[in-house]
Amino acid sequence: MGFDVRTFGFILTSGFASQWYELPVTRPDVSSHGNPRPNRRSLDAGGALGLILHYLGSTMHETSLQQIFALIHATVSRCLKSGLSMLLRTPAIRLIRRD
Repeated sequence: MGFDVRTFGFILTSGFASQWYELPVTRPDVSSHGNPRPNRRSLDAGGALGLILHYLGSTMHETSLQQIFALIHATVSRCLKSGLSMLLRTPAIRLIRRD
């Protein structure tokens, strides 16, 4: 199962992107109440959503995702952890899951 461009855009604009830019990515070495720094992130909102959907929809190892997205393991892990919780809070996901 995959997502077409329209559905990807719908998820992105229905709350995922705003959360990605407004909430800090979870890190064990900084305060969870700190200000987000979206201009210092390795991925923009579209890249983060793409990483998450690849992770959820494929059987590839996390190492392959690291190579595809040119990220180190720690960054992939943090993006997945934060991004998955953001995705679950995205209103569009509730609409898609009902269908």
